[in-house]
Amino acid sequence: VELKNTAAPAQGKAAPAQKKGGAEVVYEEHPLNELCPIELELLENDTRILSTTGKNEALLSETFLESTLDGKVEYILQAKVDLQKYPNITQDTDFTRGLGWVLRLFSSNSVFVVRDTKKEDREREIEKSWEDSEPGRAEKSKKNRQKFLLQMKLREGGQLTEAELALSLIHI
Repeated sequence: VELKNTAAPAQGKAAPAQKKGGAEVVYEEHPLNELCPIELELLENDTRILSTTGKNEALLSETFLESTLDGKVEYILQAKVDLQKYPNITQDTDFTRGLGWVLRLFSSNSVFVVRDTKKEDREREIEKSWEDSEPGRAEKSKKNRQKFLLQMKLREGGQLTEAELALSLIHI
C-alpha cells in the first residue's frame, strides 16, 4: 500500500479510469516529495495478525489467507497515518490535496476488495436514533453548523456574501 498524490497535473503514471457520478475520471499517480510515516495492519476477525510501517509505503509480502467464502473469516486491511508523528496531514495544503492510497495486490486466486462501511453504518444508526427520539434534530444541527461556520468566517476577517446574509443565521 502506498500513500500517493492522485490529483496533481499529468507527469506520473496513469491509473485505470474510474466512473464517478456517471463521468469517467482518470487519476494519475505521483510520488510524494515528503516522507510520511504510515502503518499497514491486517486484521482477521477484528484481531491484528500482521502489521508493518514505512515511509509513504508499506508492504506485506507472501501473506497466506484462509478463504472467506464460508463467512467464518473476515479480513480487513487498514492503512493509516500517525497524526502524532505527522500532524500536518490534516491541513489543506498542496501536499495533502489529492492525497490517496494505492493498493497493489497480487494473488494466484480470486480476490475481492470492498470498502468496509461498518463504522459509517453505525454512525448513521446513531444519528437516526437521535432523529427518531427528537424529530427535527438533524435540521436544527445543520442550521447550527452553518451559523458556526459563518461566525468563524467573520472572526477570521472574511466577508459574507448576500446569499449568506440572506440565510439570516447570524446576528450582525
